[in-house]
Amino acid sequence: NAGVPAEMHLYPTGGHGYALRTEGKGSLVNWPAACEGWLKNLGFMK
Repeated sequence: NAGVPAEMHLYPTGGHGYALRTEGKGSLVNWPAACEGWLKNLGFMK
């Protein structure tokens, strides 16, 4: 309603301190790439 672009990704596993984790297994390791793609789509990154 506010015209603000947003995405929400819910991961079945994780916990505190997983912010930029790129090792391991499961869908959580894709978090940094998903964030980068979102920022690129908004024009914040090239």
